[in-house]
Amino acid sequence: ALRAPDMQLQQQAYYNLGRLAWDRGDLDRAAQLSRHAVELDASASDAKVLLALCLERQGRLDEAARLLESVLAALPWHAEALFNLGRLELLRGRPAAARPLFARFARTAPDDPDALEASALSAEK
Repeated sequence: ALRAPDMQLQQQAYYNLGRLAWDRGDLDRAAQLSRHAVELDASASDAKVLLALCLERQGRLDEAARLLESVLAALPWHAEALFNLGRLELLRGRPAAARPLFARFARTAPDDPDALEASALSAEK
């Protein structure tokens, strides 16, 4: 059995390889690697966000949203999860659900390049 530090290193390696696959456009491999990272550490928020992005691209919006919601349940200030869940809510035709997420994102990460757009989206009726 792996010791906790070894498991954390292995989880981080899978996440990093998943990011590399994502950056290279290999969606299936990115999903596989990020899913393995999450299996190794269910609290791996960045791996969950990456897996959610993969699922979104595969058209699995509800599953992606559940993953992002689980990140925000543990880390309500996770900027990337806030922004991407807001985007997913728009994709799912739920602008009223997206607005507060974008507002929280803009407050959480005001220097993020997407914060201005998020502020505008959160104000739309």
